[in-house]
Amino acid sequence: MNTVSFKPQSDRQLEAFLVEAITPLRGTPLVRITLDAIQSVDCSGFAPSATRSRSQWEANPRTLLTVLTYCYSLGLYNPEDIEDAIQEDPSVAYLSARTFPEAIELRRFRREHRGLVREALVRVLERVLVTAALGVDPTLIPPTEWAATLSRADLAPDTVIRLGRIAEERILLALLWDGPAMHD
Repeated sequence: MNTVSFKPQSDRQLEAFLVEAITPLRGTPLVRITLDAIQSVDCSGFAPSATRSRSQWEANPRTLLTVLTYCYSLGLYNPEDIEDAIQEDPSVAYLSARTFPEAIELRRFRREHRGLVREALVRVLERVLVTAALGVDPTLIPPTEWAATLSRADLAPDTVIRLGRIAEERILLALLWDGPAMHD
């Protein structure tokens, strides 16, 4: 197994690399990466919110997490645009599992589970970075092989911290779409 070291000099360099790496993955490869990443996130903490019980959610919480993570990784932050993408983009429709959450539900979920959204987005960005750095087709990596693949990349120790900052910036961009007053 060959090992590749990738050590970007700055967060901006890392962000630029990720944007370039994600573009050709749009569709099936990024869907696969997202689904594999979501499986590695501990979602046992999904609890009914104070404002809404689990039975009131239109979509499964894991489904909402998957849709938001996929869209944020592509740079799609506006909840209304995500709602439209569920109707129009086959990949987003597939990830939504035949549920049609409205923008208000996407906003609420993001606010109530921001930490999980961040963690899932970091896992997706890490997988994108590693597959691009190694030149590996992500659709050929079995879910059980992700840990070995990630270790082969020999990422700089602070890379996951940087990915966390990038994920947080993307979530903040989504928050900006809510404007000064919440629509919900």
